Amino acid sequence: MLYHHRSIDRKRFEMYRRRFSPYGSVASLYLWAVAGGAIPELKDHKPKKEIGGKEMIWTSEYMSPLGRITLACDDEALVGLWFNGQRYFGSVLPEVTAQREHPLFAEAGRWLDIYFSGKEPGFLPPLRYDTTPFRKRICDIMLTIPYGKTMTYGEIAAEAARQQGLAKMSAQAVGGAVGHNPISLMIPCHRVVGTNGSLTGYGGGIQRKKALLELERADMHGLFVPKKGTAL
Repeated sequence: MLYHHRSIDRKRFEMYRRRFSPYGSVASLYLWAVAGGAIPELKDHKPKKEIGGKEMIWTSEYMSPLGRITLACDDEALVGLWFNGQRYFGSVLPEVTAQREHPLFAEAGRWLDIYFSGKEPGFLPPLRYDTTPFRKRICDIMLTIPYGKTMTYGEIAAEAARQQGLAKMSAQAVGGAVGHNPISLMIPCHRVVGTNGSLTGYGGGIQRKKALLELERADMHGLFVPKKGTAL
């Protein structure tokens, strides 16, 4: 009797609720009302996919001119981007992930296509970096480094100290935070260089760091590959 209605508004819902609730029909009536839109705040509600109480993380791969890249996202934002095999690869990933196509990967792939064509993409997919407050602050500062420009660890330390009202901050602590950046390229840790111009400290490898800066047509004057250093 109830189900011949193609649509349901709150007035009709209340009418049937009063009529049928004594006979135990409230549950089915409620589901019917949700599907029909009488309770719009619940219509088409889709719970997040979870495994073991944690939101599912999806992964995908992108083949770049500098090697294969792994991307990770949940249903809201990109959470990881690494060159395969780089230092701290997959550091934010849970034990269980799944490969699938996702609109965020399509958007990230478009960003990467533009970037590796030698152009500034001019946009960013939604990003989320779940990390310590200090590392998040360093990531936020790195996001301000313009395309084709560089910033030293010391300059980042000075800016982080200024934001926190401190007299100074350790450049070594900044280096650790930069190295743990979970979203390479988009959070441009490759644009961070040593005070003396050394291209040190890039988890994806020094030669990749050099190639990325050259791709962006950065001023390489005074920059050099160290004979010894991290991530050579």
